[in-house]
Amino acid sequence: KPVRELGFLFSPKQGLFVDGKPLVLLPLRYFVINKPHTTTCQKNEKYPYVVDRIVVDEKTKKTLFTVGRLDVPTMGLLIVTNDGKLAQRLLEPRKEITKKYKALLKQPLTDSMIATLEKGVTISVDGIPYKTKPAAVEQIDKNNCFVSITEGKYRQVRLMLEAVGNRV
Repeated sequence: KPVRELGFLFSPKQGLFVDGKPLVLLPLRYFVINKPHTTTCQKNEKYPYVVDRIVVDEKTKKTLFTVGRLDVPTMGLLIVTNDGKLAQRLLEPRKEITKKYKALLKQPLTDSMIATLEKGVTISVDGIPYKTKPAAVEQIDKNNCFVSITEGKYRQVRLMLEAVGNRV
């Protein structure tokens, strides 16, 4: 029967039609990919889109997106899916999902830098000072560490390390 309201419930078993044509729901898909440093997490950029590395049919590929983002020069594990509910649950700031990053530093990491990061530092977010939540820092060697955060501000780990006088 025709629907004349914006919000409505239906059973997928009944089917859904738009302009008399059946709407086909694609199955939810989940991928884990190691993003190379030469790719982007956004479509239509000058670098190759990381989702294009996944071998699936084009209809499915058009529905896929990354859960979160990594800068072009950053490589690492990404979840790629077409499941918006999962992405929302993982990215919801109130859930405080921990994200772990490995950083190769320009200068040796000092105990003082670690202590400061573990208390939270002030970075600039859209030109406004922002105090980060405390980070967990694991030193691997003098110039390598893991930084775990529960937030996801734009370039947050880079900015946090710059705030303590170091660079990635």
